[in-house]
Amino acid sequence: MKALTLAAFLLCLAGSSSASHVGTVDPQAIVLDYRKFGVEIAIEKDEAGNLTSLKVTKEGKVFDVPKNELAGFGKDFRLSRARVLVGFATAGSPVTRASFDSFTISIPYGPVTINMAGDKEVHSLDEVRFNFKEGKLDERTRSISAGDDTSTWKLFRKVPGMPEQSGGEGKGPANVFSD
Repeated sequence: MKALTLAAFLLCLAGSSSASHVGTVDPQAIVLDYRKFGVEIAIEKDEAGNLTSLKVTKEGKVFDVPKNELAGFGKDFRLSRARVLVGFATAGSPVTRASFDSFTISIPYGPVTINMAGDKEVHSLDEVRFNFKEGKLDERTRSISAGDDTSTWKLFRKVPGMPEQSGGEGKGPANVFSD
């Protein structure tokens, strides 16, 4: 019995040590399910990490973001960190179907940038945001870290069908996370 217990312990120990060396894998596709509000969002990327598809279904109507709106700003999209931002006009109010009349899909991408905020190290990623109004893409914005210790970033705006325009610069981490 002792030999069996020792063997089981060693097997668990070996399994836990090998598990600590496993890295996380970001998914190739995700679905953000807000069906109780009449919204479902599907996002896909290719093997190189380039965004290939962004589809919003709102109350049965499907809207595919055009491919040219998904291109030209980098790769290594972190779909596991994608988020939906709603309710800007009604901050603090509960989310309802009306909250999705205007919403934003935020997806970080690119290499991690390490910046300083005072004496604290913060990690940030470049970020693209797809802003929707009444189920249609209204504007795409992206923030790109300058990669310096002052946490500066540049903002770019693009209205569908128009060229991307510079939106100025900002200070402070644009898309901060901690691991």
